[in-house]
Amino acid sequence: MNVNQTSHQFLMGIPFADEFISCMDFRTIAQDYLGLPNTLLIGHVGMDVKGTPLDPYGRALTTAVMSGDGWRTRHDAIKWTIYDLVHGCQVPICCEVLGLFTTCIPPGSKLGKGIPQSPVPRELPK
Repeated sequence: MNVNQTSHQFLMGIPFADEFISCMDFRTIAQDYLGLPNTLLIGHVGMDVKGTPLDPYGRALTTAVMSGDGWRTRHDAIKWTIYDLVHGCQVPICCEVLGLFTTCIPPGSKLGKGIPQSPVPRELPK
């Protein structure tokens, strides 16, 4: 079953000896991959998720627009930690790649709307 070039990756990933996932996590991953209802949500189907009833597949939950800025804050904290570790090892690194793939997006494409044509200079945290 190949939906696109990367849809089979979780099946093709070879784990290291000390890596594992629980049976429950594997079942959830497999259900999502196969497009089956998520059995963990059975008792919660129909509950309100930001004005939308929760569906058996969890799409209402995974696509809900949540208030606050927690996702970006956590993402940036992890990003800068990785940057600091790599930079501390004296490995050349560029953390901000905004605009890197702009040349791959055809002009006038809906994907390209609002994307600057050249990278915006960023100031690194001190």
